[in-house]
Amino acid sequence: MRYLWLCEPNLDAKTLKPYLNERVDPLVRGTAANLIIQRGSTMEKREATYTLEEMLNSHKERERVVGVESLPDALHSTLVHTYIPELLQDDSAKVRCALLGLIADKRLDEYYGSLIKGLQFSSTREAAKTALVALGNDAAELLINVSEDPRQSEFTRQQVWSVMAEIATPELVEALIQRLMSSWGIDRRNLLRVISKMPPEQGIEAVLERLGRSGIETLIDQELLFLGQMYMAAKDFANPQIDSEEVNLLRAALDGAKQDVFERCFLLMKLLYPLSAIQAAILNLNSESQSSIALGLEILDNTLDLPQKRLFLELFDTGTKADLLGLRSVEQILPYEVMAPGDRLRHLIQLRHFISPWFLACCFHLAKAQHWSLGQDAVLVCLRHPNSFVREAVLAYLKEASPRICLELLPTLTNDPNPIVNAQVEQLRLELSALG
Repeated sequence: MRYLWLCEPNLDAKTLKPYLNERVDPLVRGTAANLIIQRGSTMEKREATYTLEEMLNSHKERERVVGVESLPDALHSTLVHTYIPELLQDDSAKVRCALLGLIADKRLDEYYGSLIKGLQFSSTREAAKTALVALGNDAAELLINVSEDPRQSEFTRQQVWSVMAEIATPELVEALIQRLMSSWGIDRRNLLRVISKMPPEQGIEAVLERLGRSGIETLIDQELLFLGQMYMAAKDFANPQIDSEEVNLLRAALDGAKQDVFERCFLLMKLLYPLSAIQAAILNLNSESQSSIALGLEILDNTLDLPQKRLFLELFDTGTKADLLGLRSVEQILPYEVMAPGDRLRHLIQLRHFISPWFLACCFHLAKAQHWSLGQDAVLVCLRHPNSFVREAVLAYLKEASPRICLELLPTLTNDPNPIVNAQVEQLRLELSALG
């Protein structure tokens, strides 16, 4: 039908009117309505518009999907803007996916934010990615702003970086590299994963050209300094006098942070050395077999030429979870300073930009259990953390540490986007108000 219509510009729209009958297949009916809206008379356009409205309001999923897909060429119709807000809330994922494609196809920039929201749900994620990639550099400003927004979740930023890498215009590649230079922790890991999956000339080679070998070595040095902080904290929290469920959670978080450092270091090494060699080293070092670990160390020894090569080999030779031996190794670059557990915890919270949200939440849970005081500035900043379980942990700490301050702050936390935190705020308001 579309082919004939394009080939015969003088066709009369009346010839399509029979196809508007509800007994006609939705795909044919929607196509006919779309074509009539383009060329028909005012009355014919009105009738075709009514047909599409019926499809968009139908209780049948396929009718609504085809109705949405029939809208792109009818942009001048008020149907598009009238139904988009409603259809974005449709119960059918297929309808929502079709609508995301429409938004990109017709460059409806006022609805671009819906494409970002679509990344957050598994049912619409691929459609949202496809739509954003189709926008190309038109989506650059939106993607960069979202990727740099600290209020966005870690998962959303990761999805946005993945889209930026797929579009891979010079502007977006530069934004990825800039973010890599200023990021830390989970964000740095996710960025490195995204960059390593890009074609080499767009990803690894672009990073090397921008940072140089010395820049990447600096990032590795940063990771090792952070690793030293984790080994020192593990030593200070080994005190049996503070044994509790909360300190055990923090110790587990410390172990996780150390493993994350090694993962990021290997990802950085992939920027400098053959991927096959680094992958082989990782595979063997993660083995339970001593001979495989020895082979992994040999691969690293033959591959690496970093200034901190000996330190890496020592750490993997002694076992990355052997805290005492690991501490002795990292003392080469960061001398150990003994701290009381409470002081060490306050120091870790000062490193909040470098540790994971779960790690940070564990710090507040331990402070609450041990009745350790924390700096007011750090508490207030963490109360605005984008991760809900960090805000939840801070509120629980504040309730015990300073009920008065907690009660004063509750009005600023009303209508928290997370329902669990919102319920916690309401419960605290009732409890603390009853206490006077």
